[in-house]
Amino acid sequence: MKLFYYRTLIVGLLLSWASLQAQTFTDMSQLLQPGYPLGTKTGQRGASAADYNNDGLVDLYHSNFDSPGRLYLNQGADGFRDVLAEIDLDEGTNMWGAAFGDYDNDGYFDIIFEDLSAPSKLYRNNRNGTFTEVNAVANVAVNTLAQGAAWDDYNLDGKLDLFVVNDVGPNQLFKNLDFQTFTDISISANVQTFGNSYGVSWGDINGDGYPDAYIATCHPNDPLRSINHLLLNNGDETFTNIGQAAGVADSLAGWGVLIFDYDQDGDDDIFSTNSYHAPRPGYNRLYRNEGNNTFSNVSVSAGVAGGMQENSYGCSVADFDNDGWLDIYITNVPQRDRLYHNNGDGTFTDIAVSAGIAVNSHRAGAVADLNNDGWIDIFTAGTPTNKVLFNDGGSNHWIRFRCRGINNNIDGVGARIELYADTLRQAQVIRAGDSFCSQNHSLTAHFGLGQFTVIDSLIVRWPGGQVDKHYALTEIDRQVTLVEGGGINRRPGSFALLAPADGDTLSGSAQLSWETAVDPDGEALSYSIYIRGYDIWSGALHDTAFSGISATTFEVNPAILRDNYRYRWTVDASDGLLRTASFQAQEFIYQPYGNILQLSTANFGAAEITSAGASWGDYDRDGYPDLFVSNTGNAPNNLFRNNGDGSFQQITAGAIVTDPGASFGASWGDANDDGWLDLFVANINNQHNQFYLNNCDGTFTKVTSGEIVNDAGYSTAASWSDYDRDGHLDLFVSNSANGANFLYHNNGDGSFSRVFNGVIGNEAASSFGCSWGDYDNDGDPDLFVANVAKNFLYRNDGNGNFAKLVTGAIVNDSETSRSGSWGDYDNDGDLDLYVINLGRNSLYENNGNGSFSKVGGIAPVQYSRDSRSGHWADYDNDGDLDLFVSNSGDNALYLNNGDKTFLEFQAGFLVNDGTTANGAAAADYDRDGDLDLFVTSFETGAGNYLFTNLGQGNHWLQVHCVGTVSNSSAIGAMLRLRSTIFGNSFWQLREISGQASFASQHEFTVTFGLGDALSADSLRVEWPSGRVSLLGNIAANQRLTVREDSTLFLPPADAPLPESFYLAQNYPNPFNPETVIRYAIPREGRVQIQIFDASGRKVRTLLNTFAPAGSGQVRWNGRNDSDKLVSSGIYFYRLSFEGMTQNRKMLLLH
Repeated sequence: MKLFYYRTLIVGLLLSWASLQAQTFTDMSQLLQPGYPLGTKTGQRGASAADYNNDGLVDLYHSNFDSPGRLYLNQGADGFRDVLAEIDLDEGTNMWGAAFGDYDNDGYFDIIFEDLSAPSKLYRNNRNGTFTEVNAVANVAVNTLAQGAAWDDYNLDGKLDLFVVNDVGPNQLFKNLDFQTFTDISISANVQTFGNSYGVSWGDINGDGYPDAYIATCHPNDPLRSINHLLLNNGDETFTNIGQAAGVADSLAGWGVLIFDYDQDGDDDIFSTNSYHAPRPGYNRLYRNEGNNTFSNVSVSAGVAGGMQENSYGCSVADFDNDGWLDIYITNVPQRDRLYHNNGDGTFTDIAVSAGIAVNSHRAGAVADLNNDGWIDIFTAGTPTNKVLFNDGGSNHWIRFRCRGINNNIDGVGARIELYADTLRQAQVIRAGDSFCSQNHSLTAHFGLGQFTVIDSLIVRWPGGQVDKHYALTEIDRQVTLVEGGGINRRPGSFALLAPADGDTLSGSAQLSWETAVDPDGEALSYSIYIRGYDIWSGALHDTAFSGISATTFEVNPAILRDNYRYRWTVDASDGLLRTASFQAQEFIYQPYGNILQLSTANFGAAEITSAGASWGDYDRDGYPDLFVSNTGNAPNNLFRNNGDGSFQQITAGAIVTDPGASFGASWGDANDDGWLDLFVANINNQHNQFYLNNCDGTFTKVTSGEIVNDAGYSTAASWSDYDRDGHLDLFVSNSANGANFLYHNNGDGSFSRVFNGVIGNEAASSFGCSWGDYDNDGDPDLFVANVAKNFLYRNDGNGNFAKLVTGAIVNDSETSRSGSWGDYDNDGDLDLYVINLGRNSLYENNGNGSFSKVGGIAPVQYSRDSRSGHWADYDNDGDLDLFVSNSGDNALYLNNGDKTFLEFQAGFLVNDGTTANGAAAADYDRDGDLDLFVTSFETGAGNYLFTNLGQGNHWLQVHCVGTVSNSSAIGAMLRLRSTIFGNSFWQLREISGQASFASQHEFTVTFGLGDALSADSLRVEWPSGRVSLLGNIAANQRLTVREDSTLFLPPADAPLPESFYLAQNYPNPFNPETVIRYAIPREGRVQIQIFDASGRKVRTLLNTFAPAGSGQVRWNGRNDSDKLVSSGIYFYRLSFEGMTQNRKMLLLH
């Protein structure tokens, strides 16, 4: 052996001298996205290099002590992207590091995180780019303050076991029982070595085939608690601590550990890093294995001791110059890092400066070939930026081995590879965890060959005793795989996913396709697909997989996919032994109808005209919403009559469509209380506004007198509302160009008077939009005005008085605002406000106490898109309000997830047209139960568009309100619907409005989405008059008409609540044709009132609903449930509430 060693030494000296002069690195840290770590400067403890997604590129992880770490996905030429949050990987609380190892033997690395707080989390790789925590299932409960971990098969049973060392409490050895579960055998195995343990590595110290373990310990004050441990494997599932006897138990402040054969004499040596804790020096230690279970400290003579006050943490071993000798890289704080070049004579030279390695002051470090060029690169983590140093390479040759266990663990962890090439003799072991809280090389063994091009022989000693030998290997400068009991294999080549593209929305079956993977050995390949689904609304998971696929396309049956799920998918190729995954994981959204809103073929106005607003209203009272489009540039406006069959007829006669004008906004409303919708049109350029009264026959008369049509301004929008609750619609008009806004009071006789007193009628601003909404739930409408500078919010205090709010972001954000839209997006019972701005839009959440909180961090407020209009509507009928925003460029549709977050819908022409859209409004024009959308264009040649909702299969309820005491349009009515949708019971809120958003108006019929609910529990209509109508147990998928004088009247909200359950005698009695039944309930609950004849048969259910506490009344008109008159006689009526009943008698006379 000695003769062989000296021959190797002479040749090695020559090779090393050439390498010593040439090895350099280039800083490529710009490839890290983002490059800076989270947390403090000293928060980065460990780093790991492992190909977690199996695509052939080594990925990187580093921990942070006080914030999330980063998991960098290696994207090749596209750099490294942090995907930790993207794949929902929650490491834990205070992280020290991570160790990757395939404990379930499925070919993909799993992860154990080392956490200051118990329990450290074990994650199983789902093979689709995501992980699942399995501590409970796997029975892995780690003590507090884990600071190191390493995988190996300590008992040679073919399964990967886990050793975790802890700073507080005993160390732990988890025995793998069945590739799924573990048992803690720390006590019986005698590995506890209580406390202060940091770095750990497995290695076969005595060459008996059983892995031993070396542990570095550190205590800042007590040297007796800083004694390193060498645990010798006895081969019977027990260990003996021989650290003191072996001479490796120095009581310094130990951190990192490496076990490797630095001098190529055939046995494992030990290296450990230390930090300076006076009076203990910070010298590092290199222990040479003497072959008899003892070691010699050769740190100083080998030149790797470092300085006395040096603080070394991470350490990595690799042949950086490919000369056949293993070098050492050390991370130091605050001193510069060291790169010790192995001179091949038992000594090392620090070449960090000449190699271009600057001062880092980083604790965390890991090495691997990150760009697959055959030269080992360096990664370190710390502030101000993480570092990637690419090895500049050279002329030396190399070969890298992966192992494929058959009877052993699949990655061959613990396998010893001995390589002979002419005078070179090397040996390396496949390891899974070493250094300090770190991991290197992604479970491979990399050998430098110098100038040799033939490997004379290769011996692989597998855990358990299998020995494989290979001779005369000439295929070098590549990575190959050693198969246990077999030959040398090469893994299939990498490939990319093709379709669907990342982020696509699919309907029907999912057609998946990918590039063909090429096998270097010409083996036939089969593909497997791994899919993980996330419910967009609830976050529920849905995993599925397909294997044995020979083609590069696959159709996923729609019966397998779930509606409104976001699916993440990957593919891997296998030759039967080795797997290579696709470069990337991609996502698609599965929605049963794919494109929610599809472009209609209907034509709405000439393309050469630019339009501003769209207003829906059933002006001819045929039950179908008609459409008015306001046009700019002095072009006549358009009125389209809905024919009820999906088509529209353009009205060409009458002033309403022949008057020229630079029109922007328009608002429908029954201004004269005759039951027919009238129209007000706002014009810019100092033109008179226009007002058209409905003649009750589908034609209009233009109003030519009065302030309402003779006040000239730069009017951009208008909105009707009964602000003083006198039963007549009043009108607010916003003016830009710093002109005063207009407020017109309806005198009740067909005339209007402009209001000058009070703050609302006098303020001048450059206003673009106006929206009424009862944000404080006091029964009267408040007003938001969107301005170029600060916006206005007027609180209606009743009796025609308004107070201007001056505090809060909602009135102090200085944006260029175009409009505001009220809607209860979070279903908490009060109106929130979305404001459209020239830059980033704003969402203000109603706090329920008269104040608002500005919402950040969600999709509708994250982007600056030059938006024009925005409104709330439940387009997918799932029970919460979605948000449509028209933009200069692509529009945006944000689907409400029901948890105060939104998913941006990306399918179809609606959100991909690229033109400048303007106003937009919703209506169910085809009366199929879901809301359709009309969008105007402000771009010449683009044209306006109607988008038809294709439906999502969800149930719905539509309510048309007719006011009798209140205005007949029911503008200002608040509708609240209680239902149980997808297992959750909640109230929805809608307000009938004269303005939805910029220059546009929804139809007056209210649409509630019911999701999977077949009925709604209760409908509460709060009329502007103060009256309340209640309906209960309402079947889904119907359109109701609710009149203000029907069903139920409740006293004002401030009336005292009844103290008991009570049913009053009806009045009048006897009666004909109608009587009133009054009742009271002391608390919220379900109420039922039924009528029975003298024989006890039920005649009519008057009320069956969920009602609030209070008094109420219902009317009975002498008709049964089939709406047929019943005969004269005695009848009984019964009130039921929470198991209590009360009956009374009444007499009907015809």
